[in-house]
Amino acid sequence: LNHFHAVDLVAIMYPFASTELMEVFDRLIGKQHSNLTVNEAFDSLMAFSNAKQARIRPKILQVLFKRLAQDFDRLSSSQLVLLVEMVSNDSDRDLLAKLELNKHLQNRMQSLSISELVTVYIALSRQNDTQIHKLAEEMVLNNVHMFRVDSLADLLYN
Repeated sequence: LNHFHAVDLVAIMYPFASTELMEVFDRLIGKQHSNLTVNEAFDSLMAFSNAKQARIRPKILQVLFKRLAQDFDRLSSSQLVLLVEMVSNDSDRDLLAKLELNKHLQNRMQSLSISELVTVYIALSRQNDTQIHKLAEEMVLNNVHMFRVDSLADLLYN
């Protein structure tokens, strides 16, 4: 079993994998973290972060974040939005700044879809970066006519 297989398997099995199985994936992926593509690192991070039954060692999350931080510009807009949303739910409020996600997000704000913009706006409301939150708010207000009713409801609710 190599890291390619481990990335595929962890992406499939994370909802029901045991702690022991996730530790096997952790070791296989962590050992080869510098050889991961940005997509492999992203998929692995999402799987480890969303594991349902297993306890995940924080070290693998840190290693994968570090790998992604080297290539934020290679992430798709939707991957970047998912990463911002995930990080905004993290208890470490400085993580966005440490990873410079805000800078990369700000450069991509114009290319986000309406639903991605709503997700970003809600996620950034949990952060202290008022500059980028204000930018997202302005974009939402300028494009409010393009929103579906359920997206507007999410905005109002949050």
